[in-house]
Amino acid sequence: MLRLDTAYQGRLELEAQVGWLINYVRELEREKDALEESCERKDAEYAFQMGKMRASIAHLLPRFDALHEKVSRIPGMLHAVLTQRGSVRDREEQRQSALTDTINSTGGGTADETAH
Repeated sequence: MLRLDTAYQGRLELEAQVGWLINYVRELEREKDALEESCERKDAEYAFQMGKMRASIAHLLPRFDALHEKVSRIPGMLHAVLTQRGSVRDREEQRQSALTDTINSTGGGTADETAH
């Protein structure tokens, strides 16, 4: 009888361990499922954020291209302005030189003095 009790006790212990293992495996499966759902949500959120970022970039690219085009024209415009200022300065110097030559050829003095 003692052997039967010991065998029965051993069987109960094994069943308890198997039950614990089954519960542990189920718990691990639930955790795995929760992690998979979390990963799917994060993947969906990542895809959503990437879509928003791509849309923002697509929206900003034409503005950037237009701004780049305007900025690329600045050196030429600056050169034109400086060249124009230089030619205006040159014309002013030529006018002053011609006025001085006229004054000197009419006997000196200022333009007001020669007018009197």
